[in-house]
Amino acid sequence: MKIIIGTPTAGGTVTTAYARSLTNLTLELSRLKAAYALAMIDGSDIIKARNIIASEALADPACTHVLFLDSDMDVPRAVFQRLLEAGHDLAGAIYPKRQLDLDRYTQLIREGVRPEQARAASSEFVVGFSSSQITVQSGWCKATVLGTGCLLIKRNVLEALASGGQVAQIASSLPEGGPLYDFFGPLSKPDGARMSEDFSFCVKATQAGFTVWALADADVGHMGTQRYTARFSDHLAYMSKRS
Repeated sequence: MKIIIGTPTAGGTVTTAYARSLTNLTLELSRLKAAYALAMIDGSDIIKARNIIASEALADPACTHVLFLDSDMDVPRAVFQRLLEAGHDLAGAIYPKRQLDLDRYTQLIREGVRPEQARAASSEFVVGFSSSQITVQSGWCKATVLGTGCLLIKRNVLEALASGGQVAQIASSLPEGGPLYDFFGPLSKPDGARMSEDFSFCVKATQAGFTVWALADADVGHMGTQRYTARFSDHLAYMSKRS
């Protein structure tokens, strides 16, 4: 097993939480006796950065996985352990956006809702589903799209996209060798708006026959003006009580 850890950055900076997450990840990879390499691409074009990281990983015949870990993520070691041991082709942790509806949170607390459920119910999550019926088993659920902040991708997903026509080759050669593929090029929504690069990648992967597996009970922080954190499973628990 060889993992390429992919981190796009802007302005050459990462958060303290990212440094902690990277340490957690490398400790877990060392426990598994897995080889790894860090691929960091700095710049304002995150689509280009993700494309380069994924394409260079594909060009490395020893690479078995790409694990995207964004520079503003705070991920416990246990989450990496679960991702690496699950064996899914495409799997990641559900995490909240960097925002919290404070008015809603305050109202729910006043109503006696437990703090963790109030926080989850007042958060938006970087994930999408094809149905409102979401089944969670052992913390895992099937999603339609998922954020790339903490996402593990097996090599066979990249190979299938590159050979099956889901992604275009946009350059003939990378500095490390091999072609550059447009894995993360945005797709268009039915209303003409552009889908985000991470959601676009997931749509391409599902069109190629892969399932997006998501950890619903992960306590993953998304760093902004504070550590935004909420478990999606707590959101589901709150919603089930209201229905």
